[in-house]
Amino acid sequence: MVKRVAILANGGDVSGFNAVIRAIIKTAENNNVECYGFIDGYRGLLENNYVQLCTSATGNAIGILPKGGSIIGSSTNSNVFCYPVEENGETVYKDLSDKCVENIKNDGIDCLFTLGGDGTQKSARDLSLKGINVIGVPKTIDNDVACTEITFGYNTAVSVAAEALDRLHTTGDTHHRIMVLEVMGRYAGWIALESAIAGGADVALIPEIPYDINKAAQKILNRKKRGKQFSVVVVAEGAKPIGGDITVKAVRNKGEGVDNNKLGGAGEKVAQQLQELTGLEARCTVLGYMQRGGSPTSFDRVLSTKYGAKAMELALAGKFNVLTVIKDGRLNSVPLEDVVGNNILTYLERYNAILGVNASGFADYDGVGDGGEIMGLSYSEGESWGTYIDTYNTIALDKDNKLIIGNISDWSNIRDGCQFNPALILNGEKQVEGSAGWGISPRTAIGQREDGAILILTIDGRKPGYSLGATMEDCANELLKYDVVNAAACDGGSSTIMGYNGEIITRCSSPQDGGRYLPNAILVKKIAWLHF
Repeated sequence: MVKRVAILANGGDVSGFNAVIRAIIKTAENNNVECYGFIDGYRGLLENNYVQLCTSATGNAIGILPKGGSIIGSSTNSNVFCYPVEENGETVYKDLSDKCVENIKNDGIDCLFTLGGDGTQKSARDLSLKGINVIGVPKTIDNDVACTEITFGYNTAVSVAAEALDRLHTTGDTHHRIMVLEVMGRYAGWIALESAIAGGADVALIPEIPYDINKAAQKILNRKKRGKQFSVVVVAEGAKPIGGDITVKAVRNKGEGVDNNKLGGAGEKVAQQLQELTGLEARCTVLGYMQRGGSPTSFDRVLSTKYGAKAMELALAGKFNVLTVIKDGRLNSVPLEDVVGNNILTYLERYNAILGVNASGFADYDGVGDGGEIMGLSYSEGESWGTYIDTYNTIALDKDNKLIIGNISDWSNIRDGCQFNPALILNGEKQVEGSAGWGISPRTAIGQREDGAILILTIDGRKPGYSLGATMEDCANELLKYDVVNAAACDGGSSTIMGYNGEIITRCSSPQDGGRYLPNAILVKKIAWLHF
């Protein structure tokens, strides 16, 4: 039975934090449940810094429904599974999650509510694997948490951006300018697209569709021909041109840890290019933190209240380790496992596998391991993910357990497969020399002998004094020692990892002790070959 619960708000602030907190408290109070709040998110949990919350006449949670921000604070870059610690004048990253588990148990907390985005919920899921009851509530202005139709805070951010566009219209019209508005959203274009529609923008550039600046310029010139002497352009901060990269303003913590890219500058770059291409004066406005702050819209107040009340109701029903969601327009919940990614240990547990290694490469935009798009096609038991890339090798097992490496046009006889480069060995012949342009790094590879035995190779690296890694030729040579006739490389670097019998048996170079979150993995449910 739930008698004591705690709330933490984590990540960037959004309008609606307090409305969720209020709804949890009120529902808890109506059911004689004590409610506490950890100060400043996961940092407060780590430091065991908390306060009791109540909505009585003298309580600290009275009148908070319309207030922006969070009465219990929030923290960013505070992943307790990869936490920055100063040692000997240097910053190192350590897994301090066991201290959080200890604090929760010592405090007698029966359920922890985690208000945050995908990173927050990843940590919540991982705490659940350590025996903690958690319930997540989806927060982010970016609206990019999986399994829910909308997150709280998003509607307010769109409303602020739409109002800004209304104002930019009048300035652009008066001075015959191109007015560019850069909005937040990181690698999701929800704010940019919906505010552009609501605000009547002429061009919207979003991360999901790389843009052609020449087409944007032509659209503006066509408007000029029709007598429209100004244009309004919305640019998501994560937008990138075709064949180009996102614009990074700064890199935190020397690029170590997770989620260290600070985006910014995409709007100014677009404004300069459009001015050059059209001959029209262009100005850029960066909306920035205006999208996060202030009082929530009535929509977000209602949504946040629903989310908070639902979360507490789930706790009272004993339904833990889930995320509250809006699905088909109705309040619901889904397992956190369905929301966040998997590291190799969770893959082993989830699929009851005895051994697993990383598989495909992926675009890890936000540094957390599954926040980007998978490279190439993944295929398993008739279901596929990603997009086939004809310049990549296919690494696949057919229904006769034969390892196929190369281009595959007919997938009807394929059981499982993924894509990556390069091929290491084909028909007994080595296909690579030296680094093959891949350098020296941790490596993962898979191969097959003539007798059908499958061998999986991992080589640790990026650990001076222990192992720097290997070249692609080193991998091929090692597999040839065991009479492998066909082999290919999987993703390497900090993704390289091997789990066996529920434990990691390699020295992973990822800053996360449990390894990166991976978009897919090669799993073995039964070992039919000698483990050596």
